[in-house]
Amino acid sequence: VQTVETLRAAATRIRNLRAERGLAQTEELDAALEAEGPLAASLERHAPLLVHLARLKSLRVAAKAGIPGAFHDAIGSVGLVVALPVKEMGADERRKLEKELASVGRDAEAIRKKLADGSFLAKAPPAVVEKNRKQLAELEERRGRLAANLGAATG
Repeated sequence: VQTVETLRAAATRIRNLRAERGLAQTEELDAALEAEGPLAASLERHAPLLVHLARLKSLRVAAKAGIPGAFHDAIGSVGLVVALPVKEMGADERRKLEKELASVGRDAEAIRKKLADGSFLAKAPPAVVEKNRKQLAELEERRGRLAANLGAATG
């Protein structure tokens, strides 16, 4: 079950990475899963499935993947390493990405201020406060991805 769930999550994350970076879903990528022990052996046996599902050029399962300049993420206890090509970005696309980054930053700042307001915290139901915290975390994660995309692109 852990192997299948890891493969499913890795395929989903790789597809999302392509979308976030503006890459075609058919573009083949090199990737690695960082795992050890019985899980690594099981992932190795099922690696061709992930290669097919995520349309990878290659997949390596090892304790430590040595792909220079690659994207790193975690899927449970397994590291995901993906070599993403540098994408040329036009001026219009760069401005759009910068505008979206600024908008996400403003939204995150508004929620941060709300969560720093003692009267809001005192009056709001715990579920509302928790929802705001979760929203802030999602915005911060999105802002980080957008900033990385902007930094990884050339043009």
